Amino acid sequence: MVDTTRTYNHRAIRWKPLINLPHLRLLKLAGSPVLTFNMDSLCHSPRLESLLLGMLTTTHGHYIPPPVDMENEDLASQGQREDEALGSSQGCNSIGETPRFTWDWYLPNLRKLDLRAVFAFKFDFQWIQHLPNLQSISLNTTSTRRGLHERSITLKEISRPQQEQDDEDRVQNISDRYLSSPKLNSIILEGHWIFDTNVLEVLLLTVAPDLREISFGADCVGFTFRERVTLVRRMPRVKRSNLGRQVGADEIQELGLVPDCELRDRQRNKRLRKHIISLEQFWDVLDP
Repeated sequence: MVDTTRTYNHRAIRWKPLINLPHLRLLKLAGSPVLTFNMDSLCHSPRLESLLLGMLTTTHGHYIPPPVDMENEDLASQGQREDEALGSSQGCNSIGETPRFTWDWYLPNLRKLDLRAVFAFKFDFQWIQHLPNLQSISLNTTSTRRGLHERSITLKEISRPQQEQDDEDRVQNISDRYLSSPKLNSIILEGHWIFDTNVLEVLLLTVAPDLREISFGADCVGFTFRERVTLVRRMPRVKRSNLGRQVGADEIQELGLVPDCELRDRQRNKRLRKHIISLEQFWDVLDP
């Protein structure tokens, strides 16, 4: 369900009651329909395979409330949860309440996840553990308030939840320490995402080692172009790598990437990996 609404009032958003969608496979909501959709209906959508939620504005950015509004809303929701009866184990909202996101909906068949606007900004990477068959994830936090909605990704966000252990000081394997999404083959991030130290390496090599496509927009920061190319070269399945920012010609040459216009026909028969840098195509010629 999509309409042409481009102006939103965050404080006026109220969820409708839960709906049961046991046979639903595709859910695409944008504009006003997404404003009233009760996200906890995902508790009752076990066959869902594709989910898209977005709120586009007239300036082609996505609607995300000011951070102070979201902070106040989170505090109000926390107080509301503390006051709720223990019998409401689903954590679902009643009619008229402001939306809150639990990110614990178990969707065993979900393969494609496309979140934009406030849904992408509030995305909790811990949800990945409830999506065992996820293949593609796209998160777009590009907003109309440029520079206001920075979204950091830390190692804590992609770490497994702390669990009781016999010995808290025991040494963990790195694969036991972080989330795992072995079927994820495409990740797309747009907006001002800030990668904390070592996050890129863990995300690409441990959390989602089977990636075929990696696309980060020009506003994604926290890593260098060299670091990313070096990591991608350790991932033999990657076929396409997209980086929206400018990169110097000298650095591209030092890394051995071949411009599309210089790639000879005989080289096209070799194994290649495509890098798209500010809309220009470069190739990594792999070993036979």
